Amino acid sequence: GLVVDICGSTDGLNRHLVRRWSKMILRHLGLKRAELSLAFVTDPTIQSLNCHYRSKDKTTDVLSFPLADKMYPFLMGDVVVSTDTARRQAIRREQKFDVVIIRLLIHGILHLVGYDHEISRSEAVRMGKKEREVRTLFGDLAR
Repeated sequence: GLVVDICGSTDGLNRHLVRRWSKMILRHLGLKRAELSLAFVTDPTIQSLNCHYRSKDKTTDVLSFPLADKMYPFLMGDVVVSTDTARRQAIRREQKFDVVIIRLLIHGILHLVGYDHEISRSEAVRMGKKEREVRTLFGDLAR
């Protein structure tokens, strides 16, 4: 089945909904068996991870750490979301916090299954298209 572990502070977020959204995304991507870890962190924590793993000493909204390999193809990996940055984006874009979280979950999970907008312009376009497609699952909630 689909297993979604959630850790960290999810103030203002319903963990049950976050788990359901994540499973919707995984199912849409054709995954019948997957284990995914979600971590909701602060800006200082995501900045530290971004610096350590990507040599970028700044905050970011979401980071993905893929784990799947030939022996354990169902171990998706970790998606780390900064709720601080997500809240700022929600205010700046005049969107609900949930909407921003859904966008970040989609973006992070797509990275785990092999999409990478940083490789090339064409890959960025391909990933953007897939993100929009997955967002349609959520109807008005992810507009």
